[in-house]
Amino acid sequence: MVEATATLRRLSEKVSKLNKSSDDLNELISAYEEKLADMKIGVEVWVNDPEEMAFHSITDRYGNFHGESFVLATGGKENDPDEGKRSTFVYCLGYCKTGDAWRIAVKSGWATTFGNDDHSFEEVEPKRIPLAEASRNIRINALGAMDQLFKAIEERVDEMLNSIEAGKKFIKSID
Repeated sequence: MVEATATLRRLSEKVSKLNKSSDDLNELISAYEEKLADMKIGVEVWVNDPEEMAFHSITDRYGNFHGESFVLATGGKENDPDEGKRSTFVYCLGYCKTGDAWRIAVKSGWATTFGNDDHSFEEVEPKRIPLAEASRNIRINALGAMDQLFKAIEERVDEMLNSIEAGKKFIKSID
């Protein structure tokens, strides 16, 4: 009984730290969103290539479900369209308009890869959840993908600038 009481006391201290850290994490997410909003980017970007997924969901060692990976077919018939097909439930990190504001958000879905290196992503539901409102596990996992998200935003802005420049050159060429 004494050990259980000591464990509960330690757990209480750790949970207090965890809650404080979680609040700090929300402040960090808000700061990122404010900086992006101040830039008025207005560009939707998702880090959702199944081979470079922002973060994968898994079942942790405590049995909490965060997703699963399974093989839909493992060989079999010659020219079987499902041969080598693998689907993984994932969360994708992105930047999009949710409600009236542009936010860092997550969406969930099935990332499927095929034996020929083709891949697809199918959202589970169209709802995109602002990262600040997602579960603690998702917010913590998303931290490691922030650099990847910001690089993807930068690349998309570069693509748009290049398209605009190409359009200007075309217009000038027909004058």
